[in-house]
Amino acid sequence: MAKKKKEILVIAHDAGGAEVIAAYLKKNIEKFDIHAYVAGPAAKIFRREGIVFRRIKDSDDAVTRVVRKYRRVDFVLLGSGWMTKIEVVALSVAKEESMKTVVYLDSWVNYRERFGYPERGWKKKLPDEIWVGDRKAELLAKQLFSLEIVTIRFVPNEYFRAIKKRAAVFKNKVNNKSGILVISDLRIPNTKGFLREVIVFLSNIKYKHPVVIRLHPAERRDRHNQLISEYKNKLDLSLSSNVDLIKDIVAADVVVGMESMALVVALICRKKVVSMLTDGKNNLKVLPFPEIIRIRNSDDLARQIFDY
Repeated sequence: MAKKKKEILVIAHDAGGAEVIAAYLKKNIEKFDIHAYVAGPAAKIFRREGIVFRRIKDSDDAVTRVVRKYRRVDFVLLGSGWMTKIEVVALSVAKEESMKTVVYLDSWVNYRERFGYPERGWKKKLPDEIWVGDRKAELLAKQLFSLEIVTIRFVPNEYFRAIKKRAAVFKNKVNNKSGILVISDLRIPNTKGFLREVIVFLSNIKYKHPVVIRLHPAERRDRHNQLISEYKNKLDLSLSSNVDLIKDIVAADVVVGMESMALVVALICRKKVVSMLTDGKNNLKVLPFPEIIRIRNSDDLARQIFDY
């Protein structure tokens, strides 16, 4: 007699959480009866990975109806989004319905803040389980959360495992394999200042190779139009139109950003990676990878990357 599949409800919106959840579902597709509801950047990711899904509206009522419809599933699997309240509302309603709740954390920053810390009562917003995809994240989560309140479970990050394979495929298709990829991150203050400093520096040294700016999934397409217009005649400067982050990374020699997950993906793709944090307040929010070159300003960029 075949073993009965576990029935799960999956709700995702933000790109980071959607990547790790979609990769996990693809790897374990035969184990579950999946009811997936997604919105925003998650839709493209789930479609790319072949995960069947339905759209969910970004409203409290819509999310509540979906969760209550599936109140008898074995568990609810969620990302920890910040762009909308979809995952937050879904977690709250699932807890009210006494459903088993699981949040799969992506990246290594703001773990407690995703659940309302330092507000009073934030611990009541925690799920039954927190999944982490690597040992560094597991250690960090165990340090930050009381294990008496929430279970920390190591669930290998299948997205990271797939990156190398996909990078190899793109490597054979990309003609231009030089230049700099600059990662914009809407979540971190002074992103515009960071981008401008990098672009001005590259213009001043008369950098001849392509410079590509990749937007955060939540950014408007026209957010950096003024900067691009100002320097497009001084640099080979463009805005990425690629859906897949890995395609942009493979085409670059160097990836420069602030604290984006994209920097870790670039490390996995064996690229030179630079994190530039000009605001000292952000120094505590660092990705735990010593391979990342850390700088404070464009003078450091000159020394570290161009030997000036």
